[in-house]
Amino acid sequence: MRDLPPSPDIPEDDWAATPATVRVVVADLLDRVARLEEQANKTSRTSSKPPSSDPPSAPPRPPRRPSGRASGGQPGHAGHGRVPLPADRVDRVVDVKPDGCACCGASLTGDDPTPAGSVGSC
Repeated sequence: MRDLPPSPDIPEDDWAATPATVRVVVADLLDRVARLEEQANKTSRTSSKPPSSDPPSAPPRPPRRPSGRASGGQPGHAGHGRVPLPADRVDRVVDVKPDGCACCGASLTGDDPTPAGSVGSC
């Protein structure tokens, strides 16, 4: 049990007049409030919490410095795509051709000897 008041807001003579059981409860509550305030003051910059858990009052994160690399896949990186089946294991080949352009809706005949190659190139 503490002999001194847990807070400077409580005068020593009032603390001395307080029953011992109430002193224990008050001291425990003040400790709990201090722990909760410390926990509430944590942001993603001061702990391992994700940035999405930051309160609106948290300071904004500093902008990332450019690395000089383009976003996405990097040149020279081996892909992780599917390996095609060998020709002797293929039962049939189905040509799939769209009826119309996904971008502008123009009719497509599917007979272009040099297709544009990418969707939305119109």
